[in-house]
Formats: sequence, structure tokens, C-alpha cells
Amino acid sequence: MVSNITIGITTFGRPEVVTQTVSNLRGLSVLINVNDGDSVLAAELRNAGFRVVLAEKPQGGLQGLAALVRHCVTDWLLVTSDEDAVIFDELDELEAFASERKAGVVSAPVWSNGLVKPWPASWADRLDNPEPLHPSHFHDIAGYISGVLLHRETALKHLPLIEQLGPENNYVLIYPLASLIALMGMDRTAHVYPRTVTVMGEQLPGVDEIPGQAYADPQSRRTQKSHHQEFLSIITGMNPDYGTQLAEARVYEKRAWA
Repeated sequence: MVSNITIGITTFGRPEVVTQTVSNLRGLSVLINVNDGDSVLAAELRNAGFRVVLAEKPQGGLQGLAALVRHCVTDWLLVTSDEDAVIFDELDELEAFASERKAGVVSAPVWSNGLVKPWPASWADRLDNPEPLHPSHFHDIAGYISGVLLHRETALKHLPLIEQLGPENNYVLIYPLASLIALMGMDRTAHVYPRTVTVMGEQLPGVDEIPGQAYADPQSRRTQKSHHQEFLSIITGMNPDYGTQLAEARVYEKRAWA
């Protein structure tokens, strides 16, 4: 049994899905954040032996991620989706991989018809490369949240800034995991684990009503891009060389988002 990785799941409005997803995880360290305030689901999960954090009222993804980081009691937190099954036989080697490299973040590949994460598909060519990732990859290695391993102490250190910026910064609010990974890279390196640790489920997450997340609206995209640049400016003020490396991601330019 893996004792030093907590499997962290935030669920919203999908009680049947998350119940099925965690059905084979009894005996592991599992933390489930019920982010929609569903007390009935929370009670059922607790009765099944899982650790549960129940939001007082429906919340967004940033608050869900924060709850997982704050309530994790192991050195490592595997953030995954409520519809993706965890391959628990991989967890011992995943922990050894992360610990050996003193990693801050380890991103495991997720496959569907092709490589879903890390994105783009060209990443498949470097899955066996054990070297640390360049900081400019911070947005891509978060991507689909499933299978992202965080060093809990490092995540906890940088979480307050994410929470402070989120209400006013649409990029941080929409991409809290990518934003947290960007900050964590100042202290510890990021890596890609060569094997998958989660199986992508059939039901994709719904879209929360997050301010600024109108992807088809050009003005919304421009605001996101502006807020992304503001976020990087804050990091550059903290660590100029590192901020310059992050800026090489060109997150919006490379995707022609704005």
C-alpha cells in the first residue's frame, strides 16, 4: 500500500461518477473534496472509508484545488479527475520517481484516442526523457488535471498567492493548477513520468460558470491573455530569470487564442 501519496479528487454535481471512480481505492490514502456542498454524497463517501472535505456551498476549481492541498497529510498529492480510474499499481514507482528527483511536479501522460496530456502530441517523443522540464512547459503539463503529482509542501507554500490573485485574475481562476505549477517551479523542478497512472473516463467534466471563461468570445480571450501577462509579471518581480523562462510558453500566442 502506498503510504506517501494521497489521491486527491474534487467532484461537483456527479455523485454516481465519483462513487464509481473511487470504488476500487479502499485501503489507499484518498481525499475527496465535495465541491458542490452535497452533504448526502459526503456522508456516503465517509461511510465507505474515504477522507472527505465538504464545501459549505458550491465553489470553483481554485477552491477545490486549495482544499486538496490544505487537507493532504502525505508528502505527495496526486490530483486527478472524478471520472478517471487510478492505476494504483503504478503509485509506488511514481513516488520513487518523484522522490529521487526531488520533484515539485510530476505529470503522467493521459491517453484517449491519442495523447491528451501533456499536450501537444509531440510530447510523446519525450516521455522517456528523465531530465527536468523547461519552465515554459508549465501550462501544458497541467492541461487535463488527471495524473498530476504535486509535492505537497511546495504547493502549500505557493497556494496563498494563487488564492489572492484568483478573484481578480481570470487566468489564475480558470487555470489554477497551471498557475500553481508555475509558482512551484521556482523551488522544485517538473518532470514527466513515462507511464500513465490514470485511465481517462468516458464522462468529461462539465464547464463551471467561471468568470472570463467564454472561450468563443474574443474579448474574453483578450482579458485572459492580459491577466496571464499580469500573473507572469508578478512572478518576474519575484524572480526575473525564472519569469523570463515562463514567458517563453507563449500560452495564448501559440494556440492563436488571442
